[in-house]
Amino acid sequence: METYRKELHTVSTPLSGYVQLILFNELIEEAQKDNILLKMEVRVGSFSYWGPGAGAIDESKYIQLIRIGHKETEIQDLKFGLNKLAEIAIKSIGNDDPKTASNTIYQVTDLLLYLEQRTTFSPYLMDNNHQVRLLLGVDNFEYHLYQGLGIIRHYSQKNLPSYYGYNRSFSTVG
Repeated sequence: METYRKELHTVSTPLSGYVQLILFNELIEEAQKDNILLKMEVRVGSFSYWGPGAGAIDESKYIQLIRIGHKETEIQDLKFGLNKLAEIAIKSIGNDDPKTASNTIYQVTDLLLYLEQRTTFSPYLMDNNHQVRLLLGVDNFEYHLYQGLGIIRHYSQKNLPSYYGYNRSFSTVG
């Protein structure tokens, strides 16, 4: 497949917005039928493809398997969920609500610990013949750690009780 990469085709979704859902199984099935390899860009509604069957691709069938909407959701975007929790913590710090800030920091910590211990993100998705058909851009754990706790740390430095709670959480994850 690497020899076909010189004939890379890039496709963008016709709509602007946020990726709501990607139908991975269907994408892999279609890529197997068309004998191509797909590469999804990180959090962008575009993809590229190459392979022996690349010359006869109906790109619209692949675009239909990527759902675009006007709202950002946490269904397939972990960063968005972490940002929501961080915003709750930051607002509670600003409103002198240390209990909510502390609880939210611990929720972020629990989520990050779950990710680290039980979840592996593979950038390679294969078809039923164990042929790689879909390459994903995957964020590493450090990126999620910053999205979850780094932003809270930045805003909590002037609020000592929240900052100490943050430091306890960070030492648990780190």
